[in-house]
Amino acid sequence: MAPADRCDDDCIARPAGRHASSTVQLLFAALPFVVTFSVISIIVLYRLFPALCSAGARHNTNPESRLRKRISAIAFSTTLGATGVLAELVLCEVSGWVSGVALERQQQQQHD
Repeated sequence: MAPADRCDDDCIARPAGRHASSTVQLLFAALPFVVTFSVISIIVLYRLFPALCSAGARHNTNPESRLRKRISAIAFSTTLGATGVLAELVLCEVSGWVSGVALERQQQQQHD
């Protein structure tokens, strides 16, 4: 028996016209994670990073120094935003709130 002829329990039959609607469903399922990432990143970028840097910082007018500080702030806020989304994903996985569409998409990508 060829591998293509075999089907495990993970195989999912998909109707031909369902691809577009599942993409929309997947986008709506990802919306809470996008919102979480955005909120955490913005709060860290505008509130936490300036508070952490202003404690011992000297006021420097050098453009290169300001650019480095801005790049550091963006990297720091992106890292904490991604960490927040990761924590949210772990909590969703533990509590069983993962969308069926997301699971289908993950299984499809694993088989490809």
